[in-house]
Amino acid sequence: MKYIDALRDQGRAITVMEAEVLDANEGVRSFNRRQGFLDVETYERDIDGTPTLVHHVRRTRPVTTPAPTTPGPTAPDPTTPRSTAPGLTGQPGPGPAPAARTAPTAPCQEK
Repeated sequence: MKYIDALRDQGRAITVMEAEVLDANEGVRSFNRRQGFLDVETYERDIDGTPTLVHHVRRTRPVTTPAPTTPGPTAPDPTTPRSTAPGLTGQPGPGPAPAARTAPTAPCQEK
């Protein structure tokens, strides 16, 4: 799957994958189902003189188009002095909020 994704990233997308899986190979069939392969047809084929069930499977990758991009907000020019950048005055801010006052507590007394 990594190879297929790498091809897609290079602009050489594979949109349809097909394979044949033996009926007895349940591990591969289970993996294929988890990866989105569907059974197209099941037929019997002679393998080494033994009739064997074979599943023809296919996976079709949905064709997607990239979403249109909209330009985001522009950042201030880093070479502009801070005092003239939009929204900045060059003055120090109000600082941290004052600490909340609490009632004094009585010291612990040992018994």
